[in-house]
Amino acid sequence: MRVTIESNVDDVIGSIDDVKDDLRKEFRKRLTPAMAMLQARAKRYVQDDADWTGALAKSIELETDTGSDLLTFEVFQNDNIAPHGPLVEYGTGDRGNPTQTMGMSQNVGGEMDRKPPDYPYDSPSIDYNSDNAFDLTGYSNFAALVGAIENWVKTKPIEPRKGDTFTAAVAIARSIIENGTYGHPYMRPAWFKSELKIKRAAENALKSATR
Repeated sequence: MRVTIESNVDDVIGSIDDVKDDLRKEFRKRLTPAMAMLQARAKRYVQDDADWTGALAKSIELETDTGSDLLTFEVFQNDNIAPHGPLVEYGTGDRGNPTQTMGMSQNVGGEMDRKPPDYPYDSPSIDYNSDNAFDLTGYSNFAALVGAIENWVKTKPIEPRKGDTFTAAVAIARSIIENGTYGHPYMRPAWFKSELKIKRAAENALKSATR
């Protein structure tokens, strides 16, 4: 997910070169900290809710380009660092539904049902014995998923109601395969809570540069 603010200096102020420089300076001065706040909020949502390896928080990046007439300020989730980022944001399968979203960031506004163009994300399709939750037949097909979940269970820590952490991880993996995962939004709530301040920063930058 990318949140980008762009301002075409030429369209705004025509051919007034001295104001161009002032506008670039004011946008950089006011919008950079506002976008940094957006980045920090997204990271905080991740760290408080859906992140346990640190990769997802590290993948939320801020980039600015104020060296040309097109000024760009961008906060985005880098899929190269955390490919699972969109799956955490939106969820997968039947549970990837805004009415079923779980996590601390679920009540953040009426626009949480926005979906990316390639949504929905399918749940994993893995063969196993669906009639017996403790039958490990087909386990080798989703060993990596179970291993990641088992590490998460130990990190929390979570005490299984039945069996050990490995058995619990298998049960959770089966649930994900069958039903998908709930969305734990972090980019959208961060944007909704930062949007007004970012827009005001842009307005103030324009006013200050054109006085």
